[in-house]
Amino acid sequence: MKKILIIDPAADDLDLLKEILEEAGHTVLATGKLENGLEIIRDGVPVDMVLISTYYEMKYHSDAVAVLREKAATRLLPIVAVLNTNIEQEKKETLAKGYQNVVGKPIDEDEVLAVVRAVFAVGE
Repeated sequence: MKKILIIDPAADDLDLLKEILEEAGHTVLATGKLENGLEIIRDGVPVDMVLISTYYEMKYHSDAVAVLREKAATRLLPIVAVLNTNIEQEKKETLAKGYQNVVGKPIDEDEVLAVVRAVFAVGE
């Protein structure tokens, strides 16, 4: 299976995403802090996908996608946004920023697994 990094400040959502993905057989690294997540990637820890909360964009005006796309090593890394809502318009706007896919909140196990499968299927 794949190694997935989750970056989400909401502890309950972080734990739920971790549980869903681990039960599906994936290896999961998880952090509630954006800087910690980016540091994991900068340190060269190999991951196959990043799920990142859009909370960081709103709170810190951080463009994590742009940061990850700057480096050749992470330019093609699949990045999935974890939205604070499940509104279709927000999903479209988020995809336009360069995310490969989106997962809305509240977290839905079937949606998470379908998105992860879809993103990995594109890369194969």
